[in-house]
Amino acid sequence: MPRSSEPPRSSEPSIDRRLKRFLIWSVLLLTAGYTFLDYWGYSRIEHDDPVSWVRLAAGQGPAPAQYRIGVFFTANFIAHFTHLHFRHIFVGFDLVSTGLGLACIFFLLTRAPWFRASTLPAQWGQAFLGLLLAQLYLGWTFWFQEPETMPALLVLALSALICSGQVPVPRPMLALSLLLLALLGATIRADDVIAFQCGMLVAGLLQPKAAERRWLLVASLAALLATCAVEGFITRDLFPHAVRSAPLLQLVANFHAVNGAFALLCTIPPWVLTIWLAWRERGLLPLWFKGLALGSVFQFLLFLTFGMSEEVRIFLPYALVLIPLSAVLLYRWFTDCLIPVG
Repeated sequence: MPRSSEPPRSSEPSIDRRLKRFLIWSVLLLTAGYTFLDYWGYSRIEHDDPVSWVRLAAGQGPAPAQYRIGVFFTANFIAHFTHLHFRHIFVGFDLVSTGLGLACIFFLLTRAPWFRASTLPAQWGQAFLGLLLAQLYLGWTFWFQEPETMPALLVLALSALICSGQVPVPRPMLALSLLLLALLGATIRADDVIAFQCGMLVAGLLQPKAAERRWLLVASLAALLATCAVEGFITRDLFPHAVRSAPLLQLVANFHAVNGAFALLCTIPPWVLTIWLAWRERGLLPLWFKGLALGSVFQFLLFLTFGMSEEVRIFLPYALVLIPLSAVLLYRWFTDCLIPVG
């Protein structure tokens, strides 16, 4: 079948029931296994340094961790009324975030027009490839483990779901939902949200004929401005005297970081290959997928400039959310299968 710039229509058959059940159970098992390992990771951190989370929850921690008030202040509030330890609360956050985040990711994969236009063996192949990538990325989130990583994934996954047009609600509600998610994400990891909204803005500006361009531009611009305002309030008004635990600029140091180079070589090759293939197919990709891919590039540049390269868990939420695109493009690249990508 030749490639076409027009996406397949909704008249295509739905996903095979066995594949659907397989993905549901896979997401449940991935979430359960991740949560189990997650708990022991947090237990070790709390045992080794029992005061760091307490200081952050009290507003006395170092920057930039102190700016993640959406995680630490919420955990402190819950701990005050339930008398749970922080490790229990963070595991609860990760349980919900991982389960819902993966559910959104694989929902987007199975709802993609190119996925439904594929043969049944090709659908299974893309699903297996997506699960393999999820295993790879999730495993590396335990390296320099932090409690904001998986909540950041959930914010990105829900934002991608809203922008995909797969939510059957009016566009004003979609725009409002995207704005509220941006406000929430600004208290968790503002850089993720800023990169996401910048990606959507640039994609919309570069694709003037897209039907959803107008509402997405307005919503993304409003969300970007709101995120910057919230982050500015947190950094300049709430915690102006928070001392940074490391220099702001890390780009030069990252070029000499052996551990960082090893961590990047173990995690980002599938993402790099995805971006290269997406560039080759850029004329056939939907607007929201272009925005998501561009956002991941922006976030990677921010990560290398301001983050330590060995802390790849900073970037991995973007790699995870890009799995619907990675699965289909990498599958085609591996098999030379002519599947429409529109």
